[in-house]
Amino acid sequence: MAMDKMTAVRLANAIAAAAILLSSPILPADEQYFSEQDMGVITRTTANILVREHYSKKTLDDDASAKLFDEYLRALDPSKIYFTKEDIASLAANRNLLDDQILKGDIKFAFVVHQMLSARISDFNKFSEKALASGMDFSLDEEWTPDRSEADWPANSHEREDLWRRKIKNDILTSKLMLRAAEKDATKNSQSEEELLWTKAFKPEDRVMKRYANYLRYFREDSPIDKLERYLNSLAMVFDPYSAYMAPKSVEDFNIQMSLSLTGIGATLSQQDGYTKIVDLVPGGPAEASGKLHPGDRIIAVAQQGEEPVDVVDMPLSKVVSLIRGKKDSVVLLTILSGKKGLGAPPAMVEIKRDKITLKDQEAQSEIIEHQCGTAKTRIGVVKLESFYFDWNAAEKGLDPKSSTSDVRKILESFNSKKIDGLIMDLRSNGGGSLFEAITLTGLFIKNGPVVQVRSRDDKTDVKFDVEDDIAYSGPMMVMVNRLSASASEIFAAAIRDHGRGIIVGDSHTFGKGTVQTVMDLELFLKYWGMNGDSGSVKITNAKFYRINGSSTQRNGIISDIVLPSISDSDDFGESRSRNSLEWDCIAPVKFEKWRDDQSMASRIEALGRKSSARVGADPDFAALQRTIEQYRKFRDRKTVSLNMDKRFKSYEDDVRFIKEQEKLLGIEDDDSPEESSRKKIDPKRDIQLRESLNIMGDYIQMDAAPRKKSTQQARASKK
Repeated sequence: MAMDKMTAVRLANAIAAAAILLSSPILPADEQYFSEQDMGVITRTTANILVREHYSKKTLDDDASAKLFDEYLRALDPSKIYFTKEDIASLAANRNLLDDQILKGDIKFAFVVHQMLSARISDFNKFSEKALASGMDFSLDEEWTPDRSEADWPANSHEREDLWRRKIKNDILTSKLMLRAAEKDATKNSQSEEELLWTKAFKPEDRVMKRYANYLRYFREDSPIDKLERYLNSLAMVFDPYSAYMAPKSVEDFNIQMSLSLTGIGATLSQQDGYTKIVDLVPGGPAEASGKLHPGDRIIAVAQQGEEPVDVVDMPLSKVVSLIRGKKDSVVLLTILSGKKGLGAPPAMVEIKRDKITLKDQEAQSEIIEHQCGTAKTRIGVVKLESFYFDWNAAEKGLDPKSSTSDVRKILESFNSKKIDGLIMDLRSNGGGSLFEAITLTGLFIKNGPVVQVRSRDDKTDVKFDVEDDIAYSGPMMVMVNRLSASASEIFAAAIRDHGRGIIVGDSHTFGKGTVQTVMDLELFLKYWGMNGDSGSVKITNAKFYRINGSSTQRNGIISDIVLPSISDSDDFGESRSRNSLEWDCIAPVKFEKWRDDQSMASRIEALGRKSSARVGADPDFAALQRTIEQYRKFRDRKTVSLNMDKRFKSYEDDVRFIKEQEKLLGIEDDDSPEESSRKKIDPKRDIQLRESLNIMGDYIQMDAAPRKKSTQQARASKK
C-alpha cells in the first residue's frame, strides 16, 4: 500500500478514536493476560490458517477486508441502533486495509470500534434517563421494527435518537404487556405467585433501565481476548458461518458440548436482539424430557432454587450459560417467553432438574404399528432416531460401544422376527452426529457400495463405502425428514434414495449442512513464536460432502419425493439463510449398482404422491394445520409492532386465541402434566405427518406386493 494512504488511514483512525481513547492504552493494565503482542500473533496465525486451510480457497484481499469491515460492525451493533452513517464514514478509510493490518498482527481497528460502541451505549443510557423523565405516551399510534438486521444505519444523531426513543418505548411497553398478560393469565389459570415473581419484581421503567445499565457494564467487562474473539469471528464469518476463532473459554464450552459431559438442561442457545433463544434441545436431555421448553422460546430470567430470579435480557450468552449450568440433580428455574405465542407472550416459569446427558438418553426408539390400508392390514415398523451417536470413549477402552447402528440393528432383528411389511426411518429434527455412523447405518439396508463422497480443499475426493455384505432389512423403506434434518441425516437419506432403496417423505427439503469442520489448536503453532499455554483454537471448514450421484448436500439439502404440510417447512430454517455459506455444486458421480432403477422409482413416487395429495386435501386435520402454517407465516412476516398499548395487547390476545384454537384442532394443546411430558415420541394419533406417512407406506407395500404376486402366479402357471 502507498505510504500516503497509510498515513491518511492512521490520521482517520486517530480522529475517530480521539474522543474515546484519549491518552489511555488499548489494553487496560488489569487486563494483560494476553498482551497486545500476543493477540497480534494469534491474529496473524488465525488469518493464515483460514487462508491456507479453508475449503473455499479465499484470499485476504480488499474484497475480504470490506466484508470483514461490514461483518464486524454488524456483530457489534446487529440492530443498527448505535452507530450512524457518520460514525461508519469516520472509520471507512480502513474498509480496504483490514486485510493488510491483520496479516501484520495489527488489531487497533477492533479496539477502536469497540470503544466507540461503548461510548455510544453510554450515550444511549443517558438519553434513556432523560426520555423516561419526560414520560412516555402509549396512546399514540407509532410503530417499532423489532428486527432491524436488514435495516439501514441511521443517517445521523437525530435519526438515531428517534430510533432510541422508539426502542425505549417498545421495551417498556413489552414489560408492561408481560405484566398485564401474566396477571390476566393468573386469574384464568390460578398461576402461582412464584410464577409472577419475575414480572412483578420491578416497575417496567426500572426493569428496562436496569437492563440498559447491565448491558453497558457487561460490554465494558469484556476482556481483551473477548474483544479479539469477536473480531476474529467476524473474519472467519467472511469465509463461512461455521468457521470461527474460539478463545480458551469458548474452547472449553465447545469440548463440553462435543463430549456430552455438560451437567445442565440440554439445550443449544443463541442470542438474538438481546434475548437468549433456545435453538435446539438435546435429544433425551432434561429440557426435552420436561416437555415445557421448545426451540424458539426466549429465556428472560434464571433463578437457582430458593433464590431471586436474575434478569438475563441483554446479558452475554456465556454468562447466561454459566447461570443455567450447575450440579447434577440441582434445580434451575427459567422464566421464558413462549416462541409460539408471538412477540407479546406472557412470561412462564419452568422448573428443570439438571442432569448429565448420556447416549442412553438419545438411543433409537421403535414401535410396530398395525395400519389399515384400504382393505389390507399392514404391520409397519417405525424407528425414531434423533442423532447419529457412537460411544468413542467405550471404543477406546476396548469395550463394546453403544451406537445408533448397533441399536437400530437390534430393532430390525426384532422387526424381522415379527414380520413387518414396511419400515419408516424417522429422522425429523435429527441434526446429525457421527459420519462413521451414517455410513454403517446405511449399510444395514444395502448389500455394499458407496455411501458418500468427501472432497477436500485440494480437490481430492474420498469415497466412503459400506463394505459389509449382510442386509439387516430388505423390505419397502421410507425416510422421514424435515428442515432440521442435517449433516449425517442428509448423508443417510441421500444414500438410501440414490441407491433406489427407499423414498424420502417430509418437508420440501432438509437443512443443507454439507460442510466438514476440523478444530486446530493454536498452541501447536504459537509455540514457534515463544508463546506457551492455551491461546484458543480455530474451527475451520476444510471439506464438503457430496452424494454418490455427484450432487452436493450443501445449501439445497435433500429434496423430498413426497412433501407433506409442516410448520417446520419454513425459510426460517436452513443453510441458505446463513450469510456467506458455501454454494451448492456437483462433482463426478460414483459408479454403483442400484437396488431399484430410477425409472421404476419415479413411477412409484408419482403414483404414491398422487394418492397422498388426494388424502391430504380431504383431511380436516391437514386443513387446520394449513391455517396454522399461514398464521405462523403472518407472525414471521410481521415487520413492525404497535407502540399503542391497547392495540398491542389486542394483537397479542388475537394471536394467542388463534394459536390455541388451532392447537385444539390438531390435538397439541399445552399441558404441563407429567403424562404430557413423558408422551411417547412415536404417536400417529397426534403426529399427522407420521399418520400420512403410514398411509403412503401402506400404498408402497401394496405396490411392491403386486409384482411379487403376479410373479408367483406366473411361476405356478409355468409348472402346470
